[in-house]
Amino acid sequence: MSPRIVLVAAAFAALASACSGAPGSSSPEELASSHAALNATPQVSGSSIVSLALANVGGSACGTNSLGGTHFETSCTGNGGQPEYWCADFAQWVWANSGADTTGLNAAAGSFYCYGQNNGTLSNTPQPGAAVVFDYQGNCVADHVAIVTQVNSDGTIETVSGDWNGQSGTEAQFSSTSSVVLNSPAYNSAVGTSPGVMGMTISGYISPVGGLSQGYAASYVSQSFPLASTALKMTTGQTIASYIEMKNTGGLPWDSKTRLATSNPRDRMSVFADSSWISPNRLAAVTGTVQPGSTFKFQFNLHAPNKPGTYYEYFNLVEEGVAWFSDPGQGGPPDNDLEVQVLVVAGPDTPDSGAGSSSGGSGSSGSSSGSKGGSTSSGSGSGGGVTGSSGGGSTSSGGGSPSGDDAGAAGDDAGWTSGDGPTGSSRGCSVASSGANAGVTGWLVMGLGAALSLGRRRRRRTER
Repeated sequence: MSPRIVLVAAAFAALASACSGAPGSSSPEELASSHAALNATPQVSGSSIVSLALANVGGSACGTNSLGGTHFETSCTGNGGQPEYWCADFAQWVWANSGADTTGLNAAAGSFYCYGQNNGTLSNTPQPGAAVVFDYQGNCVADHVAIVTQVNSDGTIETVSGDWNGQSGTEAQFSSTSSVVLNSPAYNSAVGTSPGVMGMTISGYISPVGGLSQGYAASYVSQSFPLASTALKMTTGQTIASYIEMKNTGGLPWDSKTRLATSNPRDRMSVFADSSWISPNRLAAVTGTVQPGSTFKFQFNLHAPNKPGTYYEYFNLVEEGVAWFSDPGQGGPPDNDLEVQVLVVAGPDTPDSGAGSSSGGSGSSGSSSGSKGGSTSSGSGSGGGVTGSSGGGSTSSGGGSPSGDDAGAAGDDAGWTSGDGPTGSSRGCSVASSGANAGVTGWLVMGLGAALSLGRRRRRRTER
């Protein structure tokens, strides 16, 4: 075993010891005795818990916390006046200062698991603000507890842990050198899995009694266009009435400031905006009030640009002047979750539409680009309109010319591609402005090829 592996193993072993702790004075029976009173507790803001946890990343057992104190619960003195293993201290402190009732919690990570068991808040589903317990061994003993700060649409989570990455040694040595960290990258949230970034097995998720409200949060319900795995096909200049329906899964109502906006990156100016949009980066706003648990259908038009190609559009919700739903402490979705793929093809009135069929057919679909832009013995290509990235019209490297089937644009690669300008220009292909011009270009190329061929024959005669 290499020294690096030994060091990592020792660190994880110390971490497990750090957060397991003794069960403490709160037995399951004692926790159960307060069950009825705790159930009357109102919901706690998940976003408040997340914000406070993130605000203390980099903090230490005896350092100044974000609220001006010098410790997290008994993190600095719980070990006979010295720092104690304090991952549970940190999680308890965050909950308590976010308004959660922490009765029954103590410096043992396993106390969170028993808290969830006895108060009905233990589950297999993560939420922002919930505690996640690792390696639960029974009798209120576990190896670690962290705070969930982000739940992603792909089933991964991000967490913040106290008492992480300390130096191996005594309890005081480890705890005085460890800190609050953001566990990254995001990892699998399934109970029973052992994410590599954590080095322990997820045992369960625990919410504060009363449950968690998520500030601003939404979940997908439906949309009028295909999922992003299938392209929505539009012709240049076409307008399609569209909608995205979302459910309010947060703890706050939506109002006229709740808007569907462009994202990934945020506030991006969309080429599909039209007069139905609030602005080029705001598609639609809520009308009336949408209470938690209700749904709203954001309706807008998609207006295809005049430039054919494949486009990817991303959207998310924002409460103007307050927060994006994907901000830390809010309930999501992420900025890349709501997506539409649009394939824009040339319409009948679009310049360069004589570049061949969208299905990759022959150049004859451009009014004369196939029949006029035929092959020549000199190897020059046809003048068949605007070519795709591998379409016809380019000069064959072997001296032959493309066949009629290859003279036009090649399938979905035909015409213009998003952000790239006319394709095929690097291969010496001319860009015709219409099918008729494409035919003329074809005749010119043929004439030039014939002249060059004649010149070569005359030169060979002279050299003889």
